[in-house]
Amino acid sequence: MHRSSTARVQARYHGEALPTLVDVGYYPLSLDRKGRLFVNALENDYSIVQLDLTVARTDEPLGVSGTSLTIIRKGGAPWSFKFNSTAKDAIQSDWIGDGTTFEIEFGEIYVTNDPAPSGTPPAILFIGRRV
Repeated sequence: MHRSSTARVQARYHGEALPTLVDVGYYPLSLDRKGRLFVNALENDYSIVQLDLTVARTDEPLGVSGTSLTIIRKGGAPWSFKFNSTAKDAIQSDWIGDGTTFEIEFGEIYVTNDPAPSGTPPAILFIGRRV
């Protein structure tokens, strides 16, 4: 019996049919702001970064690169970040909400924050990338 080298996968999420996935492989899945599930076929790897906001930083590089940044939780104190260069304008954490995604290719993220009190919840970042 001959078996195909591709698989066809279809699923439902909250009763809504998802697109049929034809290629075999890893599919990073995400939810949009309306709770709809979608596949980002451009990224095939990720890392999670916890940002300790009790430690002061001034344009400190996080040592990560990627093709997207999602703020899973922005944490319990204000902070800011820049993509690729410290000369760029800072994006303030107060301007965005949990779940905000930036789809931008970057070689580095630079973070600035004043030291927060002990016990302040960290920011949690999802870094998506192609490998």
